[in-house]
Amino acid sequence: MTIFNELDEVDQRSGAAPAPRTPEHYARLGRRALRRRRAVQVSATAAVVAAIVAPFALGGEDAPRAADPAASSPPSPSATASAQPTPEPGGLRIEDGALVAPGLEVTRQVEDVLATSEPSFAVEVRDGTKQTWNLVWGESPTRVTTERAGRSADTFEAWLATVTTPAGAGLALVRFGSADELVAERGRTIVEQTSEVDLPENFASPTDPTAAAEVDYGGERWYVLARQLGRSEPEYIAYPRTAEVRSLPAFLEFAQEQYAAEVGLR
Repeated sequence: MTIFNELDEVDQRSGAAPAPRTPEHYARLGRRALRRRRAVQVSATAAVVAAIVAPFALGGEDAPRAADPAASSPPSPSATASAQPTPEPGGLRIEDGALVAPGLEVTRQVEDVLATSEPSFAVEVRDGTKQTWNLVWGESPTRVTTERAGRSADTFEAWLATVTTPAGAGLALVRFGSADELVAERGRTIVEQTSEVDLPENFASPTDPTAAAEVDYGGERWYVLARQLGRSEPEYIAYPRTAEVRSLPAFLEFAQEQYAAEVGLR
């Protein structure tokens, strides 16, 4: 439909009878209609532009912002270093027969505190404000029992006396209760025990009280032979769990072989 057809329809709707039209008439009407269409197009364009510009003018979420130098620049080396966690000190261990304590302050150390063929140490350690007493023994792997300083004794020497038996005979794990029954020392747990200890007489005579036990101390398993020779003080011989000795029957079999060879467990 052309502009001129539209104008004729307007005249027909208004009820006016169509009159002969001259070329000048149509030219004048055409210019007037063209002006109206241009006005409508300009108004529509202005509305679209206003819709686009408004968020920028009002500072909306889509408005561009100046770059933040702190956000765009990489972190400084000092800031990166301070954010890194500090490495924690390594644990106590024994290497080539010597105590190794990386990152820890050893304030006291006593060697050969256990009657075993493996190296052993009683160690007082300070790690910041934390102070502990540790029993360390063996290589590949090293075993460690730890307790807070002052928990079971007032001094390191007193703790060492409760941990080991006289003359370094071994760990103080158990003691005779009544007859052939063993009772666990403080902080120890008897896992299994027996009074049927059939070992050669170089260990004990048939009339001497004897017993054996498997004991848990600080998460580590130990085996103990207990005997009282005549009227002498009871004696307790501790032996750590190994790859070959992992049960009380296996320990008694091992002890039988050792005493039969006149070697014993020391």
